[in-house]
Amino acid sequence: MNYAIFLAIFAQSLIAKTNRMAGAIAGYAITAGVLVWGISAYADGSAITFLTIRVSKTLFIIACLVWFLIDTGEFLQAREMQRLAAASSLEKPSVGKEVE
Repeated sequence: MNYAIFLAIFAQSLIAKTNRMAGAIAGYAITAGVLVWGISAYADGSAITFLTIRVSKTLFIIACLVWFLIDTGEFLQAREMQRLAAASSLEKPSVGKEVE
């Protein structure tokens, strides 16, 4: 079991609670790191297991690609939230000014 992966995912979730965009970017970095780690493990002749089940290299790469798609969804949601927040701050009247 690779605890570094679990710690990285936990750290990413903490980052995302503070700033969704930073969390999404951290998700990309973690996914890329896991992909590089996995490909290098397969190149060295090692195997990757998930819950004691041996994962083929093809399945591992497909899982990482799906993980990148999930990261992209989180990134797009964070960007949309920033856009909505910016639009809503432009629509609010300034404090102390009368609204007609």
